[in-house]
Amino acid sequence: MDLSPDGESAILGGAQGNVVLMDLNSGDFTHILEVPNVSQPTEAVAFNPNGRSALAGFYNGRICHYEITSGDEMYCFTGHIDHVWSVAFTPDGTQAVSSSYDGTVRLWDLTSGNEVLRFAPQDVLGFWEIALSSDGRVAYSGAGAPYFDLPEPEGEAEGIDYVPPVENNSVILWDTESGEEIGRLDDHTHSVWTIAVHPDGQQLFSGARWEGLGLWDLGNQGLLEYIPDDDGVTNVVFNQDGSKALYGSWDGTLHLLDMEKMNVIRSWEFQDTGGVSGVGFTLDEDAVFSGLWEGEISMWSLETGQSMRHFSGHTGPVFQIHILPDGKRILTFAADSTARLWDLENGQEIHTFILDDYGAASAVTPDGRLILLSSIDVLNNSTNLTLWDLETHEKLAQFSQDGIVWNATFSPDGRFFYTAAWDGTTRKWLVPPQDVRELIEWVSTNRYI
Repeated sequence: MDLSPDGESAILGGAQGNVVLMDLNSGDFTHILEVPNVSQPTEAVAFNPNGRSALAGFYNGRICHYEITSGDEMYCFTGHIDHVWSVAFTPDGTQAVSSSYDGTVRLWDLTSGNEVLRFAPQDVLGFWEIALSSDGRVAYSGAGAPYFDLPEPEGEAEGIDYVPPVENNSVILWDTESGEEIGRLDDHTHSVWTIAVHPDGQQLFSGARWEGLGLWDLGNQGLLEYIPDDDGVTNVVFNQDGSKALYGSWDGTLHLLDMEKMNVIRSWEFQDTGGVSGVGFTLDEDAVFSGLWEGEISMWSLETGQSMRHFSGHTGPVFQIHILPDGKRILTFAADSTARLWDLENGQEIHTFILDDYGAASAVTPDGRLILLSSIDVLNNSTNLTLWDLETHEKLAQFSQDGIVWNATFSPDGRFFYTAAWDGTTRKWLVPPQDVRELIEWVSTNRYI
């Protein structure tokens, strides 16, 4: 169901595939829009912000655009091959977006009826990681089988059958304006779990499960260097000038790499941890962070290699460590369904953001004002994405997506965010306005209540 912008009408999906328009003042049905050859419930409906038209998406993949006054079908979009789960208009009412069980999200032009954007290569089973170029024009998605805890290739974990790696374990390059795939980095044989773009925009690191790090030339999309790691790389980041890189491994080690000589300067080893799952540099680059699978976070001096501080509180794998622009705080996100804000000076926790389900992905806007957190419902194969104000600790908006979102990132200007999901899609989202009145109007219009 969705309400018209003036609050006078409602559009409802019917149980037998029809669509109903209702006058809320009288309670009368003004139109019952029959849809041929559809007998399953219609769940995807939306009013145009201009109040003059509405959309409905159906089980057969069809999406139809209706004129409100007459109830007439204006035209239909075809392209989805499975149940359309959700439809929504852009705020200006000129475009619409739809999501479907066929594993795609599509953007449609309402003037021409043409599909204008889609992130969903047909030969990719799922995405683990996403990163953006410094100018936001290119997105990089790490592909691989959408499974998390696979046994090692040499044997089988108790009670779990080994799933052979698929051939599409690539880093896929996208044009963020057109949605078109513009290249692939193809040498990995297992799921790509981590990506880092060099500050100069010319190189990229990618790390995979049961493999090491690949350093790529983004100009010719060729492999420059390979650093082996049989256990696999969990996370990698560059420092600000790109002269060093920090990466963690499933074997419980943290490595500092000199990019000019391509050798390891210093390593830290952690026993019985299950792996280093989160890494990061301080802004002054005098220290680095390690986040462990068991939940412990530590800060290490680059000069001495000794521990400077521990941050205790998380009870599950630490997936991301964000150093905030003020250089005085960090935000950490873990599988224990919490994001925690810490004071670097004393190691004390400032605030805990609590989610309903298993935590997976987090991102911070470049200005440090907003954070995005994802919580996943594995049994129902769905994800809730929540947007928070970092200073007031208020939840500002909530988005939902079919499929498991394992990574997210904001555009350089903070106006959009991108998600990588196990359903084989990379999606671009608009960050809603943050003025309270604007926000309430935008949220109401876009059905995120």
